Amino acid sequence: MTTRGGIRGNGAQLANYLLKKADNDNVFVFDIRGTVHSHDLRKSLLEMSLTSELTKSDKGLYHVQICPPIGADKRMTREDWLRAAEILEEETGFTNQKRIMVMHMKNDRLHMHVAYERYNHEKGIMISNSFSRLAQDRARQRMEVEFEQERTPERNINRPLIKEELTKLWHETHTAQEFVIAVSKKGYAISAGTQRPYMVIDETGRSFDLVKQLDKVKTKDVRERFKDTRLVKEKKRSAR
Repeated sequence: MTTRGGIRGNGAQLANYLLKKADNDNVFVFDIRGTVHSHDLRKSLLEMSLTSELTKSDKGLYHVQICPPIGADKRMTREDWLRAAEILEEETGFTNQKRIMVMHMKNDRLHMHVAYERYNHEKGIMISNSFSRLAQDRARQRMEVEFEQERTPERNINRPLIKEELTKLWHETHTAQEFVIAVSKKGYAISAGTQRPYMVIDETGRSFDLVKQLDKVKTKDVRERFKDTRLVKEKKRSAR
């Protein structure tokens, strides 16, 4: 099982993407919840995305793909797909938000697109996207257990995401303190290593060489930024 996605805007554009057959063998509007236009996907997504104008954000939608492993997709019932979306929203904080679900079949394999309205009408704010990747991963793990699907190897799913996120944060910050704070908001921690000078620890307690997670950033650059920063010593065993 894989779950991947994030925030975005432009409900009309998303509707065009979801309804277009393109490389898909089949497209099916699976479920629409909570919108005024409960039988019209385009109008529902437009309704869901326009509430972003009530805030400073231009990304009023949260869009995620749910992709079961080969074979398992055909065993999932309608109730299973709805339960998968329920698990996803429990972990991401989108329970009871307006929602659309569109099923695609591509190369004889099913996957589901789920999109939520981000604007919380009771609180008058956008639902945070700060820990989205971690929440999606927790949802994936719960789905695999509940639907008795093959478990995804833990060490293989996070590494590319860690590298992408940390590299982006490195270039968006200018000091060690700014970087450490930004990283912590994403659910990671930076520590002094036992075998490498700097390590990054993920939410499961696994640690990785920080420099290797920063694309095209050299060790000397990391040393320079952290030269006046005291870090807690790593206590976890490094992942291999």
